[in-house]
Amino acid sequence: MITLRKINGFELERDIGELNQAIAQHYIWSSQLTTTALFHDSPDPEVMDTESHLHCRFSKWLAIRLRLKNVEDPEVKQIEERHAAMHASMRELLLAMQQGTLTRAQLQDYYADQRAFLDAIDRYKTELIALRNNHDALTGLPLRKLLYRDFPLLQKAVGRHAAPSLYLTLIDIDHFKQVNDKYGHTTGDAVLRELGSLLSMNSRSQDKTYRFGGEEFILLHVCDSDAAFNATLERLMAQIRAHNFITPTGTLQITVTCGAVHAVSDEALQTLIEKADRAMYLGKQQGRDRIIFCPHESQAPSHAGEAICW
Repeated sequence: MITLRKINGFELERDIGELNQAIAQHYIWSSQLTTTALFHDSPDPEVMDTESHLHCRFSKWLAIRLRLKNVEDPEVKQIEERHAAMHASMRELLLAMQQGTLTRAQLQDYYADQRAFLDAIDRYKTELIALRNNHDALTGLPLRKLLYRDFPLLQKAVGRHAAPSLYLTLIDIDHFKQVNDKYGHTTGDAVLRELGSLLSMNSRSQDKTYRFGGEEFILLHVCDSDAAFNATLERLMAQIRAHNFITPTGTLQITVTCGAVHAVSDEALQTLIEKADRAMYLGKQQGRDRIIFCPHESQAPSHAGEAICW
């Protein structure tokens, strides 16, 4: 199955917080080296174990991250390797201190392994922060910069297979300005937040949802046929129509209008977005609460006869 790993900004915020806690706990755990050096205390037996890197609290964070990954994560694997190397150097250092054979070279080796470990963490944390900054603070969904990053990867992956096809859907909330004008922007934000969650939760693992701007969202679908895509999008539309959106002013029901396009292997993302945008506005003109589908054989529709209305 062709897929891109789904993640949202709220999860990234949690990941960064958990990493910060793990780093702080590791500093406390590794302070035993200083205590042993200054006061000649006996180190904790776990520190001297040949697998001491599995006993410290940071290892718990590593175990969770590695278990949660659906794909190989080289950054986390590198942290794991350098974490183990630093523990091995620390164990050798403590053993040499106990035996009275400590050398300056052993201390420098430990410092080098510690720096490599911290550098790996810094790179990973920088990546997480950059990724979080490209997610919408309101909905937690990835923003258009990540759409432009993800699309060619998915387009290339789809192009390697005969059966699946790639589809792009532009979703626009109907009469959203009236929601803001009548109930206020706080209610409007609540609708956007809940719709983003609804789109994300009700999309399949091979689909991706993005906050495109304002009241617009973009979905990328991988489906075996136009009919399968139609069924997927119709189910989503039905869920949106039936959903009671909980807001500070009470519950609301909304509808959306969708412009959908079938992407061919060499078609640029911007071209697809423009086609979907014109299809979506055609749907607005025809009464809203509908899907206008532009098959890949045709250009973006200028009137109803050039598109398929679902």
